[in-house]
Amino acid sequence: MSEVIPFSWTLPAELNGFCSPQSVRFTLTPFMSAKRFNCNLRAGNEYLFHFRVDFRNASEKYSKVDVDGVHCVKFKYRPGDDPTLIDRVTVEGDCVLQRFVHRV
Repeated sequence: MSEVIPFSWTLPAELNGFCSPQSVRFTLTPFMSAKRFNCNLRAGNEYLFHFRVDFRNASEKYSKVDVDGVHCVKFKYRPGDDPTLIDRVTVEGDCVLQRFVHRV
């Protein structure tokens, strides 16, 4: 599966947003000339989570967030953000989305 960027996936309404224990996993391949890409959890036009990777140094070979399911990052929502309102997962930028998995 290779998806065209920008990629947008709408969460099924019966899930009532994006709450624990849900998870998403991306496998992305940046273009050789990539400048940046980002992954987002969105509630309408609001970004509740925004993960952006910039390639400022062409000699850097990778960015690592999660390895074989081992937890590396915990994101705490801002006061007033409601994860039950998250309705979309998006990926944008200079990459090819090789794999996208959503688990409930």
